[in-house]
Amino acid sequence: MRRNSKPTPSYEILRALAIGAAVIIIASSPTGTRRLIKGFKKERKRRNALLALDRLHRKKFVDFVEQRDGRLRVTITVLGKRKMRQWDLERHRIEKPKQWDRRWHIVASDISEKRKKGRDALRTMLTRWGFYKLQESMYVHPYPCEDEIDLLRELFFLPSHEVLCFSTDHISHEERLKKHFGIS
Repeated sequence: MRRNSKPTPSYEILRALAIGAAVIIIASSPTGTRRLIKGFKKERKRRNALLALDRLHRKKFVDFVEQRDGRLRVTITVLGKRKMRQWDLERHRIEKPKQWDRRWHIVASDISEKRKKGRDALRTMLTRWGFYKLQESMYVHPYPCEDEIDLLRELFFLPSHEVLCFSTDHISHEERLKKHFGIS
């Protein structure tokens, strides 16, 4: 999903499945023409939802499980859950607390060449989240971000010993960082 855009039908379907909502489809013909039971009120929305379901199924993000009464139950796959987390990650922002704890949160990495894609993805996300690049593999942020870094490690298959997250109450060039982040 594109950042700062309206959620797509694919996103909405995966989101519903990820939070445990059941999506059931009726197979209305032997050729597999399907319609959603609930939800999409207008024909256009229904058609978009069916196209989105078909795309999600081709990408192996959802599975169809036929029930005894001919209905198809849509379930999210492991790959679909992973994709949902990636989409959520792209929309995520590090929360700014009411008051700064006066600690600098640092992410340092030494990621092997065989995980180059993960390393690049980590750097991209840190930049999107507003981290300040201290060095090629060292980023700093004024607000707690350990949970977010744990999620990045998991999503990008990065070992914890290759991506460290720690905090300190003093850092060189602190005034420049305070100015950059607009804090005092």
